Amino acid sequence: MILEKVAIGVSWLPEGLAAAIYALAALLLVFLFIKIVLLIIKCISDLVLFWKK
Repeated sequence: MILEKVAIGVSWLPEGLAAAIYALAALLLVFLFIKIVLLIIKCISDLVLFWKK
């Protein structure tokens, strides 16, 4: 997955920096996942409201 590619890409960096970048990438992926889920929920609620009219 994406995190594996990030881990390979930062493997040559110093340990602390590599861990920080890996953690940042993981947080970014979680943030994007949450954003997509919220967008889907909003679309579904808009559809429900539209059909209730």
